[in-house]
Amino acid sequence: MIEDPLIFNSFYNWKNQHFDVIFYDECHLVAFAVICRQIMSDIYPGSLYLGLSATPWRLSKRESMGDIYTSLVCAPMPKTLID
Repeated sequence: MIEDPLIFNSFYNWKNQHFDVIFYDECHLVAFAVICRQIMSDIYPGSLYLGLSATPWRLSKRESMGDIYTSLVCAPMPKTLID
């Protein structure tokens, strides 16, 4: 299932589905939304969450990616892959 967690609540009863892995694209933004935190803590607490972002930091001084995710995996820069 591919959805935008900020709007999919109105489309169908997705809470009755089972998901082993949940991907958050632009996780530096959406993972901090109330619905995404509720999904992680209350609705699918046993699922694996993978956050994807080209901007792995927050401008907020109160929140950090480490508040939600336990590991950071950095991909090489494109120039490194080309050389």
